[in-house]
Amino acid sequence: MLARNNDIYLYLAMQKSLFIYRSILMNQDKPYYQIVYAPNDIFKKQAEYIDIVDDNIRTIVDTMLQNLHIERAVGLGANMVGILKRIAVVDLHENNKSSPIVFINPDITYFSEETQTFI
Repeated sequence: MLARNNDIYLYLAMQKSLFIYRSILMNQDKPYYQIVYAPNDIFKKQAEYIDIVDDNIRTIVDTMLQNLHIERAVGLGANMVGILKRIAVVDLHENNKSSPIVFINPDITYFSEETQTFI
């Protein structure tokens, strides 16, 4: 039982450290979007097509890339930050040799019936 309690304390300590890390990064006058988690109705809605990449879209992309860095994520869709635009950003972090990839108006050409939810 003691090992489980230690595991819980370690988990809570890691969560607290991650919260502090996010707080420090978010308080550096850099924009940050709150992450939207499933289940949420935004994931059932269709995102808007982007006609022109203007400063507003560039700001959204820059902020999403900031989120990607803060969350230490591999990919992020605009709907995951509460924005119904057809934007996705991906950074595979392969030995710091790759740079982020930004998708504007991506089309899904194939999908299976199988679904997965990561929480």
